[in-house]
Amino acid sequence: MLENQLLPRLRAGHPIVSIISHEWERVQQILMNSSNALNRRLIRWSSADARLLELREEDGVKDWLPLLDPNGKPVAALFDDNNTNRLGEDGPNWNTGQVGRVAADYLIWWYAKQHWLDDSLLWLEDITPYFDATGHGAGVAERRFLVRRIREFCARGEAMVTNRGIVMTFPEDYLPPELEKDVEQFTLPLPKSDQLSGLLRRVHADWVDIHPGTVNLVQDEVFDRIVRAAAGLTWQEADTAFRRIFADMTFSTPPRTRMIEDDVDVLNEQKAQIINKTGVLEFIETSDSMDNIGGMKNLKDWLKVHKGALDDEQDPPKGLLMMGVPGCGKSLMARAVATDWKLPLLSLKASNIFDKYVGESEGKISRALSIAEAIAPCVLWVDEIEKLLAGSGGDGSNDSGVSARIGGSILSWMADKKAPVFVVATANNPERLDPAYVRRGRFDERFFIDLPGPETRKEILAHHIARRFPSVDLSSLNIDGLAKASHGYTGAEIESCVVEAKNKCRHLGKEISSEILASAIQDLTPDAHAMGSAIEHIRKLWGGDRARRADDEPAVDLTMEGFVNTDIRDAVEEQSKRRGRGIRDFGD
Repeated sequence: MLENQLLPRLRAGHPIVSIISHEWERVQQILMNSSNALNRRLIRWSSADARLLELREEDGVKDWLPLLDPNGKPVAALFDDNNTNRLGEDGPNWNTGQVGRVAADYLIWWYAKQHWLDDSLLWLEDITPYFDATGHGAGVAERRFLVRRIREFCARGEAMVTNRGIVMTFPEDYLPPELEKDVEQFTLPLPKSDQLSGLLRRVHADWVDIHPGTVNLVQDEVFDRIVRAAAGLTWQEADTAFRRIFADMTFSTPPRTRMIEDDVDVLNEQKAQIINKTGVLEFIETSDSMDNIGGMKNLKDWLKVHKGALDDEQDPPKGLLMMGVPGCGKSLMARAVATDWKLPLLSLKASNIFDKYVGESEGKISRALSIAEAIAPCVLWVDEIEKLLAGSGGDGSNDSGVSARIGGSILSWMADKKAPVFVVATANNPERLDPAYVRRGRFDERFFIDLPGPETRKEILAHHIARRFPSVDLSSLNIDGLAKASHGYTGAEIESCVVEAKNKCRHLGKEISSEILASAIQDLTPDAHAMGSAIEHIRKLWGGDRARRADDEPAVDLTMEGFVNTDIRDAVEEQSKRRGRGIRDFGD
């Protein structure tokens, strides 16, 4: 915890530390706890009004009250009505025309001189404007004065003797390079599950105070799911999401008194907004389920065994690599994993990582992996991982080592990560992958997804027909014959045929039939017809012992004989005989 890192530094007399955080409420609580542990006064200075406030207790209540001088009088603001410094007769006398513009540097000078402030901790709440020399904040000269004052305070060595210290907070990393050797910087980590659990109870207590009898908070499986789903949110973001859940419950028709699984969607929506703003990851909304994917029995069985394993803090699963023919369901399965495991799905693509500026690509991959860990538990889908690892130059040979460094970052992260991030990587061209990327230890398992066999094609056909023609009786269609007719077709190509059949039905004003489906199948030439040799090469490389097959169906025959398809006539034999029409005439 940050508090455990901060206390030893302050106790040892470290003059100035810096904290990066947007969460002022949590920072305030940490500093309050630290000042109590150190038995020091806590003084806060706000850049908004340049006032000095002290955490004091009056009438049994702790609050921020004006800082009192040794005579019991409130310390005046750093500027009077004429924007001129008032504190100290011998100090600098800046007249800038803007309240608070140079107050930070003067304040540090003044604080170092006030011996009555021994045993105190000064919190500079947000001094970002004073380090901004871009024209929106302090000028270059004022920024230099501030840096100098900080370095002087660090060099005086009085912090240890007088038990004084300064804590600066920033929403982002604005610390000037000149201060990196003098100021120790920390980042406030996101709230952990126990903190989020406590926050959920606090928000509930606040809510029922305003809306009595509306929401019952029961610590059950749903409660735990809500807390886990809130991982990766800041304190304020989680607070907002929890209040939204209670509002939805209270004002729904009819009102609900208990949380349900669907309430997780509120948290995922909050995460989606955060992730999409990063520009390096995409939050994917998905409703696909493994039940709607044909075949892949071995892969489905493996995923069922590992469902829930992300809760294993000691040995969470690392991930899964799916290789195979384009259009055979790898991307669909990645989305289905997230749906069935009820986890947010993050997409990482090479196009969002590679950048023309030096160092940007490495920074983006590091940021993407950090975000995934913060959002965890989640599924991280690395689409076409061979492109990411080969770099923007295609094979990584012309990118000045960028792809190698990115690959190294990914390898190190996957080997060492403890966060519950389940990586689902897909590859259409796995021969471009270095063996180091796909060995055991990087992924828990590797699966090869081949062209669907006849039984799988029947499942795919039935699913897409039922989805687009919900009123049709599947038994009235020759699914067996149509499955044989689609020999060598990928799942995506079969779906395309069903969509085309739907368009023909709409055009002709007819109901769906085997003959219309057969016509759509015959009109499409599968990619495998021309890519047979390439698919066979991938099969030899990965379809054997190097990777498990997603199902146990025999490999589809890709020879020219295999594509001489008379089965399509079997699918519509009765209709064609009865009507005396050829297949090409169907749908005309």
